[in-house]
Amino acid sequence: MKRPLSPSSSCLLLAVLLPGMFAVLPGTVSAETAEIDRSVVTFLNSYCVRCHGPEKQNASLRFDTMPVSLADETIAQSWQDILDALNLDEMPPEDEKQPDNDELSLVLETLTKNLREGRERLNDAGGQMVLRRLNRREYQNTIRDLLGLDIGIDSVPDDATLDGFDTIAQAHSFSSLHLERYLSTGSAVLETFIDRRFGVQESQVLRYEPEEGLLEDIRNSQKKLAGRLPASNRKLRRDPTGQVGNGDFVVLQHQLLTDYLAHPASSQGVLVPFRGITPFVKSKTNVLGRNGVYKVRVRCGVDSPQPVDGVFLEVRRVPRQTSNIDHINCVEVRGTIAEPQIIEFEAVVDGVVGNWISLARRTPRQEPLERFQAIAARGSSITAKNEISYLADDEQPNVWIDWIETEGPFPRFEGTIDPSLVKLHPTRATDEEARAMIEKFALAAFRRQPPSPEYLDRVFDIYQQTRENGAEANVATREALKVVLASPRFLFLYEPNVEGEKRKLTPLELAVRLSYFLWSGPPDEELYQAAESGELASPDGLARQLDRMLKSEKSEQFVVNFVTQYLELDRLDGVSPEATPAPDYDRPLQEESRREVFAFFRYLLQENQPVRDMIDADYVVVNSLLADFYGIPDVHGDLYRRVPLPAGSPRGGLLGQSAILTLTGTGERTSPVERGAFVLRKILNRPPPPAPANVPMLEEEGLGNRSIRETLSIHMSKAQCSSCHRRMDPLGFGLENFDPVGRWRETVLSADKSTRFPIEPAGLMPDGERRFATPGEMKKLMMNDQDEFTTGLTQAIMTYGIGRKIGYADQVEVERIVDAASTAGGGLRTLLHEIVKSSAFQTR
Repeated sequence: MKRPLSPSSSCLLLAVLLPGMFAVLPGTVSAETAEIDRSVVTFLNSYCVRCHGPEKQNASLRFDTMPVSLADETIAQSWQDILDALNLDEMPPEDEKQPDNDELSLVLETLTKNLREGRERLNDAGGQMVLRRLNRREYQNTIRDLLGLDIGIDSVPDDATLDGFDTIAQAHSFSSLHLERYLSTGSAVLETFIDRRFGVQESQVLRYEPEEGLLEDIRNSQKKLAGRLPASNRKLRRDPTGQVGNGDFVVLQHQLLTDYLAHPASSQGVLVPFRGITPFVKSKTNVLGRNGVYKVRVRCGVDSPQPVDGVFLEVRRVPRQTSNIDHINCVEVRGTIAEPQIIEFEAVVDGVVGNWISLARRTPRQEPLERFQAIAARGSSITAKNEISYLADDEQPNVWIDWIETEGPFPRFEGTIDPSLVKLHPTRATDEEARAMIEKFALAAFRRQPPSPEYLDRVFDIYQQTRENGAEANVATREALKVVLASPRFLFLYEPNVEGEKRKLTPLELAVRLSYFLWSGPPDEELYQAAESGELASPDGLARQLDRMLKSEKSEQFVVNFVTQYLELDRLDGVSPEATPAPDYDRPLQEESRREVFAFFRYLLQENQPVRDMIDADYVVVNSLLADFYGIPDVHGDLYRRVPLPAGSPRGGLLGQSAILTLTGTGERTSPVERGAFVLRKILNRPPPPAPANVPMLEEEGLGNRSIRETLSIHMSKAQCSSCHRRMDPLGFGLENFDPVGRWRETVLSADKSTRFPIEPAGLMPDGERRFATPGEMKKLMMNDQDEFTTGLTQAIMTYGIGRKIGYADQVEVERIVDAASTAGGGLRTLLHEIVKSSAFQTR
């Protein structure tokens, strides 16, 4: 029986946890601050204050009251924005008084010098340093690596983000709610870990013949329907809408069942969907019975003499307790019944609910099998009247499934803590054994940072108090160790500072920072050994470990999590495939489009391809499903691979990818404003300011019945809009040849379907000087600004990896990293090497 802690034990718990629950205070600014030269202020008063002064504050900016002392990064960044605007000729506007070239050049030179001096002094002074708490993903991965358990984290409070990232320390609060939830979660985890049976599960191979039982059901249904057939042998009748009447529905259903039984392959497998008779095949419940990873093999082919392009098997993993799909994938079917293929994939059965696998032919929603998901949810093998009427006209090849074979389970994870460590004798465990167990557990949990004797005393006191209350050793162990899993040394990345001063990380701290950067979890044994042996302290040793870590499957954590947050891929979840105008854009394709972005970034990283390929490239990284969607011929197979593009193709780079083009719209229509803003933020590294609060939204009425240029011309006519939209909108117009889901188009159909508006992609770059006529020309001009893109990407990776905002004081180091990577060829992996060996990454 679980006993609550006594009041004295509760006090002990607080005594353990409260010390250390603090943020490290900012360092003291010791250097004298730099100031902006008076000549710069005079220049702004002459040319800029009319639009950014006491009477008007375009873009919510006022220059006449700006501090001239560069006392902090916020002030310095404001002056940097002014310098950037002057360099890009964004101000003064063309219709205002203009400085001559000599005057402008002198101000640019002076302001650049002032900012460089201010940057160096701010960097000397140091920035605010705070402890970084593990986010939910890192907490889950750390428990997995420590104990070998994959846990649910619904009870842990959501992570706040800053600049789009969930790794920034300044966004990570810690409240009594966090403490309560971490104690509760830790207790549940330890209960599973301590009480779990650790016998080795032998894997086994099971084969399932899906036609077993199905043929008898179909024959029985056929016999029942035969008794209800009309006496006259008349033909099937339909109403003007194509629906089948009540009497004729029996005729139709009987005919479909008869046709299925007559198919030569029906006795040796299942034909899916066969016009709705067998909409899907699912694995038997006992096939995936135990937790772990399973290899699933499916012998299948199309019921056509030759392979057919564009036929895919849709694989869904569905929890048995619900009908909600929690995983979906598509596999191309190239075999036939005469020469079948064997498809192999992995399936995971978790520790929360059992799972079954559903297999169906992928069918875009404009075709007769639109309602398959609803059918699968009901688990019906014979469809309802309206559905079978609708499905009866399906003429696509069926997928013949001969058998389904599973091999497993294989263990998902192995923890670094041996389960035997916490297995104390229920009644005869000694205090020495218990204390030794707590110390070993804490050392592993604290990522090999030794706990203090005082800390161990306090945790051991909790163990003793629980035993004195009559609990057995396993209960006392759980009560003590849950405190370890809620301690600051576990929940925070422990990098102690001395009097707020900046210092170089120790090798062990560097190993931990590196592993949470690339793996979102703790170091493995080899990385720990590299830290302890001094390998990480040498540039060559650090480079070897970085390359090794990037080759590990764990680096997928960096690829998926960084790319998702940097490119805002979560916005894709807000686009419903059913709302888009593309009939062949469904949920499987949406998920594959997301994976395309990951695959592209992964390819750049593994092959050390130039970062500039993210702007434009002469290739794509796709599989057969994406290639089919993009109209790229002769691409077969489910693995993503590099595919060369023909000359003049608009597809290369991020701006040709369906996911990016979809998330920057509504799904129903494109948004040149959102696309333009995305280009400014992510490609040109010139994020626009937030829209003024008092600017009204565009009127929705008639929005789809006039050209998008005509609609958005309103922006240019409003003074409070034009300063930003003259930079954003042309970039969005440059991508208008891509429809809401990224298909190429030449015209746009009006909402009332009465008019086709021609696409007009021509426009100006934000500098107001360089013109483009096509998306390809626009990307070529962006390639001229590739250093700005690399700078933005570098800042984003550093923010994600270091766990703090990369600000004005870091710009000297950022410029050094970008220059060094560019000199070495500009590869993405080279860029990561330069970031990891930088003083910013290796400094606390």
